[in-house]
Parts: sequence; C-alpha cells; structure tokens
Amino acid sequence: NGAMAIPNLIGLIGLSGVVAKVTRDTLKGETEL
Repeated sequence: NGAMAIPNLIGLIGLSGVVAKVTRDTLKGETEL
C-alpha cells in the first residue's frame, strides 16, 4: 500500500501545480481586461 501512496502523492502535487497555474493565468487575464 505504501508503494501506491508515492505515485498518488506525485499526481496530487502535479495536479495542484496545474490548477495553481491555470488559476494564476485566469486571474492575470481578468486583471488585464
């Protein structure tokens, strides 16, 4: 079970990074309008 936790953790970190980037891009786009 510990072996499955590592890929899940990497996936969560990657996903949160993508969400953070999209959120920043969206906020930046709104402030430019």
